[in-house]
Amino acid sequence: MSLLRAVLAVNSGTAVCAVLGIAQTILISRGLGPEGVGQYALAVSVLSLGATICAFGIPVSFLYHARKEPDQRNAHFTNAFWILAVIGIGSGVVAALMMTRCSAYFGAYGAWASCAIALYMPLALERLLFRNFLLTDLSCGWLATIEIGAATGALLLIGAAWGLSFLTVDLALGAFVLATAIRTGLGLLFIRNYIRFSNPPTIHNMKRLAVMGRRQLWPDLVLMLNEQIGILLLKHLSEDFGEVGYFSRAASVAQLLTLASQAVMPVLFSRWAGLRPEDVRSHAEKVLRFATTFSLLLSVMIMLGAEWIVILLYGKGFLPAVVPMRILSAGTACALISRTLLQLLGGRGIPEKGSYVMVIGTLITALASIVLIPAWGMMGCAVANAGGQLLILALLVCLGIRTYQLSLKDCTIIKRRDLFLLLNGRVRMGN
Repeated sequence: MSLLRAVLAVNSGTAVCAVLGIAQTILISRGLGPEGVGQYALAVSVLSLGATICAFGIPVSFLYHARKEPDQRNAHFTNAFWILAVIGIGSGVVAALMMTRCSAYFGAYGAWASCAIALYMPLALERLLFRNFLLTDLSCGWLATIEIGAATGALLLIGAAWGLSFLTVDLALGAFVLATAIRTGLGLLFIRNYIRFSNPPTIHNMKRLAVMGRRQLWPDLVLMLNEQIGILLLKHLSEDFGEVGYFSRAASVAQLLTLASQAVMPVLFSRWAGLRPEDVRSHAEKVLRFATTFSLLLSVMIMLGAEWIVILLYGKGFLPAVVPMRILSAGTACALISRTLLQLLGGRGIPEKGSYVMVIGTLITALASIVLIPAWGMMGCAVANAGGQLLILALLVCLGIRTYQLSLKDCTIIKRRDLFLLLNGRVRMGN
């Protein structure tokens, strides 16, 4: 499959999901208000970060080994499935207890919301594994169907609750977990005929997955922490769910820049894992040219239309989110390009190098947030986040130039022949 077709297969679904996600965001924002949105956003941030930690890089490790050893794909899948099942159940119980007992930080949740929180962790971990199983064959069309189904299910629940005027934080959180359950269920449905549990898991294979998983964990973990640290520190330092609500809405629009990359990056990882060493530089430069052009154009559009976007989506009650949105859109453009470089390093089996950069950037972001939030509130949080993303990008570019002799010019300026090749579908995924 050509790179163009693979990307379009994923992003045709991603575009539909973006529309459905925006509709869901509108209903949640208008139904819960700034404080309710703040509590909901904090819960989603913690759960997403927790899932990344508890996955321990196992789903990405499975993808790496399955591409390197296709004849052992089912054996790797069986081992990964049982590892994630055990971790997911245990971590789900811990997450539910933590979020219900620490109500001073997380806010109050009902009993059924606590059950939903406990279910989220095992569902989220297995969903990542099922997605990566599909990616071993670059079955991108199924991924689009899964994402559309999940977004539709969550939107129907949120829409019904909003229409009947009983939308609450608990119910919004339930819709978030429902979307994950749909992704997991559909993923299992699509791969059911290809998986076999006839071979029991072995200590040797589990250890192999865990070793590579540990290496692959840190880039994803630090990247997720870098994205979520603003909300976590803002709530801790300001103790105001309203501020968190404004900031989260600003971040949600700015992060539309990374929505496409979240779907496309695993495709690139799968591709880069199988490239010959002599082909890495030219392919990486080509992808980076598109990523740079795409992110900069969307960032400028969000900056110029921030006020109208906020009024249209959330209403005038969320106008304080305009300035943070403009600041964050610049940082998110840097993050999109950084994701591409991180996937390059991970796909070539050296994720640790990207991890070191992300650790440095995240620490700088955290320190800047601790200094700026007490003085400037959510504005300080946005400045710290954008500055951290810019620093991470600069360090990753230097690392890419040193490791793969990438040309800065060839990574930033899109060429006429790139458009010709893209339109004619000649950018190939295969070896």
